[in-house]
Amino acid sequence: MSSNLYVTLYNGYKVPRILFERVLQRVSFVMDGLEPGIIYLAKGLCGTSFWFPKSKHERSQAGRCVAHLVVMGELPLKFVTPKGKHPKKYSLI
Repeated sequence: MSSNLYVTLYNGYKVPRILFERVLQRVSFVMDGLEPGIIYLAKGLCGTSFWFPKSKHERSQAGRCVAHLVVMGELPLKFVTPKGKHPKKYSLI
């Protein structure tokens, strides 16, 4: 497995770099339109045009990418879902 083709997330899980970069791009694009006090899912943050064509496995990977970006402080979001519960829900910090 070539290291430049994958990104290792905070929990050791590996995802395709291209998927990670697309998730980052999609979520970054919608950040300015998010409202305080509203709860968001990865599906909403990524957008339905990105989300629905993906397989269940790819959706899971995309959700892990969003969680990674939140944990690493790359996005001004916080978890509002208890640890270990899925799907993860987010709100603005």
